[in-house]
Amino acid sequence: MCVIALFVFNSIVTHVSALEAIVCIEPLSYTVPEVGVTFTINVSIANVTNLYGYEFIVWYNTTLLDGVKVELPSNHFLTPEDPKNKVFTTDDIKDDFNATHGYVWVIATLTSSEEPPKNGSGVLATITFNATTTDGPSPLKLYYPGFAYPVKLSDPDANPIPCTAIDGTVEVIPEFTSFLIMPLLLVLTLAVIVLKMKCSQRNK
Repeated sequence: MCVIALFVFNSIVTHVSALEAIVCIEPLSYTVPEVGVTFTINVSIANVTNLYGYEFIVWYNTTLLDGVKVELPSNHFLTPEDPKNKVFTTDDIKDDFNATHGYVWVIATLTSSEEPPKNGSGVLATITFNATTTDGPSPLKLYYPGFAYPVKLSDPDANPIPCTAIDGTVEVIPEFTSFLIMPLLLVLTLAVIVLKMKCSQRNK
């Protein structure tokens, strides 16, 4: 998905360098079936070279969602080549940044004992959210205030790696939608019964 998004994005925004890294939300669009459901999204990277660490902030509509937890999946992009080595990580979830927005802040970096840096594409982190009300579509936005790029990517010498970001969206289906299904099925069933009765009467 992230690689496909890379090609689509480059075809629209022509000034983005073909060699620039892409950080994106996966899936790009997510529909939550009802309030109270927890779901996960990935923050992924594509086309990066010489990555040693990263720092990102995902902003979300706190009236629609609550951040629950951050995890690095077993095969995440910064997985060390040597299983004995560790990845330094820290994260913070703030649902009440202001009246309308919350954020998930994540830092991860390889340690000095791990070489070489990472190249290519993969999943950086997985974030779990809980849907609290019906609304949307609402953005999941990758943005780092005051920084030159939307996400902080760095090489082994702590130099920034240029990147661009592709945001995602979330929509929570209204609760009453599920309640309408049963009455609709009942009406359709009754209509079929009536039609069958009329057909039977005509055949007599």
